[in-house]
Amino acid sequence: MLRLTMAVPRPLEQPTPPSGALCVLIVEDNAADAMIAAAAVARAASGPYVLMRAESLAQALDLIREHGADMVLMDLNLPDSRGIESLERVRAATASPVIVVTTEDAAGLDEAALAAGAFDILHKGRIDVEAIAALLRLAEKQRRARNGQ
Repeated sequence: MLRLTMAVPRPLEQPTPPSGALCVLIVEDNAADAMIAAAAVARAASGPYVLMRAESLAQALDLIREHGADMVLMDLNLPDSRGIESLERVRAATASPVIVVTTEDAAGLDEAALAAGAFDILHKGRIDVEAIAALLRLAEKQRRARNGQ
């Protein structure tokens, strides 16, 4: 049996990301799914980045409050919150792009997530590195705009 481990700091090992690093928060309670998201970010990133991982909504909100995030990749179904409510609470905490990563194919879910403020929806098992790369570029552009660069 192959056992996979993930080297995503929880919380950040460095209180301050390296200068210019893009800060990506992965909100996912399943370790294997979090590892897949982290690997997609690693393949897509064109510059320095820092990954944070939260396994619950409460952890995610704490990390956003303490460290901020330039982009959030989040599952909607977490141990302490489920569905669109999870997204709405993260959207209330950050102006950064929030990308929903889900296995659910429920009718109307994508539309509901977009209406609740998701920037995009990615379906687990079909995560496209090119899509992640485009989203990282967008997050970097928005961060520069916020910082007046």
